[in-house]
Amino acid sequence: MTLAARIVTFVFHPILIPALTCLSIFGSGDFGYFFLSKRDLYNVTILTLIIPLLVVSVFKLMGLISSIYVESVRERIIVLSSILIIQFVAVIANGNALTGLTRMIIFNLAVITFLIILITNFIRVSIHSVSVWASVKLFFILNTDGSLIVLLCVSIFIAGLVMSSRLYLNEHKPAEVYLGAAIGLICFINI
Repeated sequence: MTLAARIVTFVFHPILIPALTCLSIFGSGDFGYFFLSKRDLYNVTILTLIIPLLVVSVFKLMGLISSIYVESVRERIIVLSSILIIQFVAVIANGNALTGLTRMIIFNLAVITFLIILITNFIRVSIHSVSVWASVKLFFILNTDGSLIVLLCVSIFIAGLVMSSRLYLNEHKPAEVYLGAAIGLICFINI
């Protein structure tokens, strides 16, 4: 059971979720203003997967963080703040090249990251929970014609699986996981 929980936690890591979500949406249909092009998929992957992986790797090599799991409050703040600043600069530099959906995803991820940075001083919110429930919310919003109902249902199941895994592994307390879900569900209010 522990191995299964670790696999779920690894496969649905917060760094992977935005890219997996966009990959799931890509090709699922044209959502008008929310169309996701191949270029958008590349941009989201670079901004939400490649940059965070590079930041964590470089900080680990420099000794600024003790492990890639970024467990301490200090390490979380250092890594999340750095990622937020780099993504902000990248979006400013590339702003006109991003479509509506990509802008909304990046903007909401920035707001979520900022909230997590603020909250981390008080409670160790589950970033896993935040990311999977943000995906659920995005699928819910885009499911206007029912074409994403399967993705929505699968994402709800995965969100429950991820939350259960985090609790089973004693990585978080229930309040930290539920707070993560709440933060994930309140995102994308600007769509």
